[in-house]
Amino acid sequence: MQSFSPGSLPAIEALADNFCLFDHWFCEVPSSTDPNRLYMHAATSIGNARNVFKQQFPNTQTIYNHIEQAGLTWATYDFDLNEVRTQFPGTHTNPQNFRRFEPRFANDVANNQLPNYSFIFPRFFNNNGAQSDQHAPRDLRPGDRLIAQVYNTLRSNINLWNQTALIVTYDEHGGFFDHVPPPSDGVNNPDGINAKPVQSTHLFTPAFDFKRLGPRVPALLASPLVKKGIVVSERFQHTSILATVKKLFGLSDFLTARDRQANTFEHLFNDLTAPRTDTPQQLPEVAIGPVMHALDAVTPSDPGDLPLDDIQQEMLMGVLEITQPSNPTPDAIPATQAGASRFVQQRLDSHFGPRAS
Repeated sequence: MQSFSPGSLPAIEALADNFCLFDHWFCEVPSSTDPNRLYMHAATSIGNARNVFKQQFPNTQTIYNHIEQAGLTWATYDFDLNEVRTQFPGTHTNPQNFRRFEPRFANDVANNQLPNYSFIFPRFFNNNGAQSDQHAPRDLRPGDRLIAQVYNTLRSNINLWNQTALIVTYDEHGGFFDHVPPPSDGVNNPDGINAKPVQSTHLFTPAFDFKRLGPRVPALLASPLVKKGIVVSERFQHTSILATVKKLFGLSDFLTARDRQANTFEHLFNDLTAPRTDTPQQLPEVAIGPVMHALDAVTPSDPGDLPLDDIQQEMLMGVLEITQPSNPTPDAIPATQAGASRFVQQRLDSHFGPRAS
């Protein structure tokens, strides 16, 4: 295990120094990527305690449905993959809700067209840019640079920035040890669905009743409406975002029992009488040389030529399964990062319709 010296990841370091750092923020499931990401959108993983990228949940309500029902606007911004687009077909009421990060995000900010609620996905494959999801053991610098780009874009429109909150967090803990145990007190099963034990070729997932949170994950809140350099040790979790959004936007109901019991952080916006004027105008964008991957003996000159790791293969096969009804089975499955990126974007645009540019 290694750690980063000061200045190695300057954007997230600057957010911690200038805004709010949560040191007891927990993911929702002591498990992998997809269940925790499902909680981020729907306050449940619909009984799944392992990655299920190939499944869709057409009858599950999401925070996006509730925002839309309240007459408010929302959008997701992505580079390639987007589980809201692939796994929640009930959100597909308006193609303008699904947007390419480049160039749409910067244009929306500049033109005062940023929706009331936005969710930004990182780049999951190296292709015309470095993979930025910071999934271990990939290089973390591209993700830090994306954080800086998002902040700098928001900060460039001061009127919009003065009424904006940027939340940066991670779906799960990456498998690293933490001395703080995942809490179980006051944790409700969101919808009464338990995870059944699953045995696959490479993995056994035990039964789980969803009455315990997952381990701690990094989380930061950047806004001119919060104090500088504060550390908040109150317990929060991913569904705290959904519960806080419900309060701020006056939504009519919670999604599940999980966001109903989650602590909210809207009180952090009440400590100041006016937006701060000392927030950094620009966060540093870390210099990126050759993209590193801890598991590759030799890193190719083009990161797009890297092979897929296990989770990328799961994501790729999930897209293949979901888009099968409208796309023929390909003769060959791409084995490189760039090939997989092009493959999933083509199939998703063909199946769901193109994203808004």
